[in-house]
Amino acid sequence: MDDDLCVAHVPIFARLSRAQQEQVAGLARPVTAAPGEALYQQGGPLAPLIVVHRGLVKLTRVTPDGRERVLQVMEPGDFVGEASLLSGGRPDHSAIAVTEVTLCTFRHEDFGGLLVGHPQIGFEMLGALSKRLADVQDKLEQTGQEVGSRVADYLLGLPAEPASGGIRVRLPLPKKDVASLLGTTPESFSRTLARLVEQDAIALDGARQVVITDVDALSALTRPE
Repeated sequence: MDDDLCVAHVPIFARLSRAQQEQVAGLARPVTAAPGEALYQQGGPLAPLIVVHRGLVKLTRVTPDGRERVLQVMEPGDFVGEASLLSGGRPDHSAIAVTEVTLCTFRHEDFGGLLVGHPQIGFEMLGALSKRLADVQDKLEQTGQEVGSRVADYLLGLPAEPASGGIRVRLPLPKKDVASLLGTTPESFSRTLARLVEQDAIALDGARQVVITDVDALSALTRPE
């Protein structure tokens, strides 16, 4: 099996044997999407099970007052669509490509057969869903924190690389979407970034690049007093 296939990099398939992974790969339907393209929509037809192979996908929900809320950003190895698979209900959110993405998708009937033949996949999914619920709980607890604490925690959690004067991170989404993900407004998010610049904790480099110049100062913001 080509190890570049998405099933080789997905935690819920990682413990399968090579032969079993080949069987899974044979059922996967490769899909590519351009930035901004909807993979499925809130209230639309049943969503397939989607596994991200390359790129980023955001999950959004339109609130009753018409605002779009960013719920999660999916990275390679993440999966979504299990709710429709398990309940048969229409999706309560939309999945939208942030970058060019390559996906592996599974029809419900195909994946249902895999679960029957390989129950360990179901156990791995339960573990992944349990972690997702814990992450949601953490996010709910963070909504009671100051915006500065949420922003600091978010920046420190992004992939980083060495940079002159500190470490560099890149916002994976436009600032308005990051603000939505953190449960705040774009104006408040921008003010918080500006305040962190004034405090010499970060430096901004273009629209999406942030250099963290004082990790200790950001870390202090994430700790409750």
